[in-house]
Amino acid sequence: MHKRKSVTALNREFERVHSAFKAIPFNEDNPSKNKRWERALDRCHIAAARVVHVRAETVEEMLIKSRAIVWLAASVKIENIATWRPTKMFRDDGLDGVISLGRDLDRIAKRLNVEAA
Repeated sequence: MHKRKSVTALNREFERVHSAFKAIPFNEDNPSKNKRWERALDRCHIAAARVVHVRAETVEEMLIKSRAIVWLAASVKIENIATWRPTKMFRDDGLDGVISLGRDLDRIAKRLNVEAA
């Protein structure tokens, strides 16, 4: 039996594939050259989904999961859910709920003196 990876470990994998994704330029003038970029974007979504679907054990891991949810919903990598504001294009009730939850988690983390990775 294998041990499940933690939110933190899966987030490190997301960070790795996201860095690779950011290194690939999007070619607006020639969409047929974007296959590599699209595959890298897909890998980011898969990695973020893995973060979201594993059980969080701490407030810190819940904050990490909230950032992964934003990536899945809006393909935007954020550092702090409590201070992030989506553009009008991505504004919806689901993201508003995640933002509210993120603010609550951030407030609780500060009260507990916990910092999200």
